Amino acid sequence: MCLFRVAQEALRNIEQHAQAKKVEIELCKDGNRVQLLIVDDGCGFDVQRVEDSKDRGIGLSNMRERIERNGGGFSLYSRPGRTLVRAWFGPTHAA
Repeated sequence: MCLFRVAQEALRNIEQHAQAKKVEIELCKDGNRVQLLIVDDGCGFDVQRVEDSKDRGIGLSNMRERIERNGGGFSLYSRPGRTLVRAWFGPTHAA
C-alpha cells in the first residue's frame, strides 16, 4: 500500500508541475527486495530547495515519511528533462 500511495502522489505531482510528455513506472521484486521507480521527462526542479522551503506542499515529505516509517528507503533526483523517484523495501543496493 505504501508504494501505491507513493506512485499516486508522484503521478499527481507530475501532472500538476512537471510538464512531462513521458512517464515510466517500474515495480520490480528481486529476492527480498521490492522497488518502485518512476521517471519523467519534465522540467525538473531543485530537490534541495523544495525540501528546504517552508512554502512547499506536503507531497514529497509525505512520500518519504510514509516509506521510511515502514522501514523502507526513498530517494529523489531531478534535473531538467529527468526526475526519478525511487522507493524500496528490503536490502539496499544501487539502482
